[in-house]
Amino acid sequence: LKGHAGPVTGVAFLPGGGRLATASADGSARIRPIPAPGEAADDAAAIVLSGHTGPIHALALSLDGNWLATAGEDRTARLWHAVDGKLARVLEGHGGPVLAVAAGVAIDASEP
Repeated sequence: LKGHAGPVTGVAFLPGGGRLATASADGSARIRPIPAPGEAADDAAAIVLSGHTGPIHALALSLDGNWLATAGEDRTARLWHAVDGKLARVLEGHGGPVLAVAAGVAIDASEP
């Protein structure tokens, strides 16, 4: 799989087996279709999640598969809709880089 300009720092398979999320030191994350065996990846079909201003160190998918969280060098964690890649929330105020994220329950991004 191509498309990132830096090393890949995280990978998560989305429910249903047809899509994959990746995070990179280039500051972007991508949600992309998984190509069938023997087929080339269609990088044009990838949804690019941009907003971090530095490398992304990790990503995690919620148990229900609806949300993707990213952890960045820019001292933020970000919550994205896994279906369309739209940014739902930026979690700021960390004293240093955010190095990890985890999702152990379903997430409700509508509450502050």
